[in-house]
Parts: sequence; C-alpha cells; structure tokens
Amino acid sequence: MLGMKLEEESDNARAARIRERLKNEKESTLIILDDLWAALDFNLLGIPLESDGERSSSYKGCKVLLISESKQVLLSQMEGKENSIYSLGVLKEKEAETLFKKKAGISDSENFEFEKLATQIASKCNGLPTTIITTARALKIRAAQYGRTFINGLKNKTLIAASEFSTKLSYELLESKELKDTFLLCARLGQDALIMDLVKYCIGLGFLEGIYTIREARSRVYAWLEA
Repeated sequence: MLGMKLEEESDNARAARIRERLKNEKESTLIILDDLWAALDFNLLGIPLESDGERSSSYKGCKVLLISESKQVLLSQMEGKENSIYSLGVLKEKEAETLFKKKAGISDSENFEFEKLATQIASKCNGLPTTIITTARALKIRAAQYGRTFINGLKNKTLIAASEFSTKLSYELLESKELKDTFLLCARLGQDALIMDLVKYCIGLGFLEGIYTIREARSRVYAWLEA
C-alpha cells in the first residue's frame, strides 16, 4: 500500500503508520475497499476521517470507494447517504455464458458436451462476475488435470449452486493439508474476521510448523491467502 512495507507487529501500530502517511500525502489518494459485509471503523484501518478534531466524511487527502453486495451495509457505513450509492446490475445470461467460457478456456469448436455443461454451470452463477470467474477457473484447472473422467463425473451429477460448486472445487485444488486447514478455518471465522485473527488461530492450532515469530507467521498466512 502506498509503496510501504509494513513491518509493525500490531494492528494499531500498522494503522498509525498508514494514517500518518496518508495525512502527509500531497496528492489525493483513492482507497478501494471491496467485498464489505459489515460496517468498518476506518480509524482502525489507518484511514483518517478527522480534521482538526472534527469528523469529516470526505477527508481532504483521501477518497474511499466502498464495494458491497449489501446496500444496507453501505448505508450503515455512509450514515444513510443513499445518493452516494451507485448500483451495478448483474450480467445478462448471454454475457455471463460468454465470460464463463472465456475464463474456462472453452471455445465453440470444442467438445459439445463440455460446452453444454459449462453453459449449465454459468446459469447458476446468477450473473455475478466474481462467482463466474472463480467457478470457471476452478473448472478449467480441474478439467485439465482429470480430463474426460472429471467431465463425465460432472455430467452424472445434479449440479448444485455455483457458489457451492466453486467453493468445493477451490478446496479440492489446494495442494497441501496446511492450505486446506486454513481454508476451512477462514470459512469458520466468517466474513468479519481480521487477518490477524486468522494468524493467531493458525499459531494456536499448530498450522505453522517451523514458524517462531509473529512476523514470520503473518508472512506465511499472507502467502497462503494469495495462493
């Protein structure tokens, strides 16, 4: 973030450093916070919202773009300023199908059965780009690994909702037990968990063999999350 390497051990210290950097920026900074499911305390993230001791919803050197599937979350975060919320519609059926096939690496000239299967899965993504892309990529990797056996297996199943299908594939594609255990822990902690919460649980549950400092633990968990 901002070309900074955050080496502080605690969340408060890291937030303080980010806050100081943002306040000293000479140009306006755009911060994008995606996939929100609950209101956030910007001060805890190091995003300054106060000037001369008074709360300001538009800090001079910082603009914040919030993205959420829940309008109520945005209203709560923005103190009810509905005129500042812009809704984006989902993809139409044909658009969703085209995006899915592109991300899955399926062309119109390929196996008809696989193309038909991809169309059925795409229809369960409800026009949501993130779900479409995640599911398509998982399908692409799995089909490349197991080929016809995997495709025939899917054909013989009643297709579940794309979100569940995508989650199951993502889990099965993880290469190590450590990654799978961390994946399940993330699901258990839910949407509101902080990364440092995840780090603490990974340490306590013994997922981090050979790791002896908080910094090393955080680096390992960040690497897992990016895997």
